[in-house]
Amino acid sequence: MSDWRVIADDTPPHETLVLLYWMDWRNQGYIEAGYYSTGERYPNSYSTISYHGDATHWMPLPSPPVLDRNPLTGEVLAKAAKELSA
Repeated sequence: MSDWRVIADDTPPHETLVLLYWMDWRNQGYIEAGYYSTGERYPNSYSTISYHGDATHWMPLPSPPVLDRNPLTGEVLAKAAKELSA
C-alpha cells in the first residue's frame, strides 16, 4: 500500500518536512525531502509564502531506523548499552 498523497486532494502540513514527488518535462520522476510550503501570511494581506511549484504528490517521512550500534564505528550506542547491562 502506498502512502503517497495527491497534493491537489491533500496539501502537506505547513512548515513540516515531507517527501515530495514530481516529474519533469522528460517524464523523469524525482523524490526529495523538503517543505512544500514556507513563509507567513500577515493580516494586511502581505505574504511571504512560497510553494514547491512542481510537486504533485507527498508523504510523511518514515520513522528513522532504531540503531544499537554506530554504523561508522560499530560502537554500542548509549541506549543499547543500558539495555545490555540490564
